[in-house]
Amino acid sequence: MTLRIFADPAWFSKDTQLCPLLAPWGDEFGGPLDFRLYGDPYVQTGCSYFVRASATECDFVICPSKWQSEVHNELVQRLAGQAKSWGKPLIVFCETDTEAPFPIPGVLAFRASLRRSRKLPNEIPSPALIPDRLSGPWSSQNTGPRPKADEPVVGFCGCVDTEADSLAIKRALVRALYWGLLSRPKLERFLRRCGLRITRSEGKRVRYQALGVVSRCGRIRKNLHLRQHFMDGYLLVSEEDRHNHWRRSFGEFRDNILGSHYTLCPRGGGNWSYRLYETLCLGRIPIFINTDCSLPYESLINWRDYCVWVEGDELEHTAEAILEHFHRHTADSFVDLQRRCRQLWLDYLSPDGFFRNFHRHPELRLRRP
Repeated sequence: MTLRIFADPAWFSKDTQLCPLLAPWGDEFGGPLDFRLYGDPYVQTGCSYFVRASATECDFVICPSKWQSEVHNELVQRLAGQAKSWGKPLIVFCETDTEAPFPIPGVLAFRASLRRSRKLPNEIPSPALIPDRLSGPWSSQNTGPRPKADEPVVGFCGCVDTEADSLAIKRALVRALYWGLLSRPKLERFLRRCGLRITRSEGKRVRYQALGVVSRCGRIRKNLHLRQHFMDGYLLVSEEDRHNHWRRSFGEFRDNILGSHYTLCPRGGGNWSYRLYETLCLGRIPIFINTDCSLPYESLINWRDYCVWVEGDELEHTAEAILEHFHRHTADSFVDLQRRCRQLWLDYLSPDGFFRNFHRHPELRLRRP
């Protein structure tokens, strides 16, 4: 099914990235295309999923700019008012970790960071739109399913130390506090009930607890690469060094996932996991920590069929859930599940797959003129 869209370059703000839906028309808008979409099949196939139409004949108006902060509210509000005068719904893509409701009523906001219990009817979950990590410059030789072994291998490569720039003694004290108390779900929960909070960051709490439970389990092989900085310090190096730093850092991240059966996928700064989509893309099994999340295409995908699903208030059972899942599968079904994870990403979560199924969002069917 083809949707008719209206998008005018006059509404594009040059200080933003181009809306990913408009990647096939990137040259016309002249704005920076998200580097993750370069070379993706969607840039070529998108014209068969969407056709440009006039404001009066379209199904939806598309905001050409990504919404990245409330700085862009005025632009979106003006475009929303214009779309309303045409009698058309406005679609906006957001790239932000905020969990606050989208501030402009009536706009169809596609966003990754959401809380299911507080999601508004006009807020729609979207995935991290990433390139295919098994092709092109991102590819690795070790790309096939990982055979089942005697024990599950659980991986994680990411930042856990947000005190990396502090004095050594403070760093040591914080690490001792986090690994001694924060990483123990039952103890930390008890302390919170007593009014003692070790951290106000839910992302930090969930990450430390999931890692702590797994690291203390003797029946799981650990493949944990814990970093002191976000993106291994990518933002701390000079501009001329960033490309090489990124390739090395991402290579370690990719190889950590490929070298594991499972990858821990806790939330980060926002209530969503970028790592979830990287893991599925690479054909491995996510350990998804559900912190009241809302995931893409929930009406079409039974997410529990593809993940080890752990509720955020049951993190003490993370290791048990992994072991139960691992021993439930035969050698053949375990390999097949990895293939199905990869296929799920290709079919629904890759840029091409997501936009190929875009018309199937129930929220769009209800709002289409």
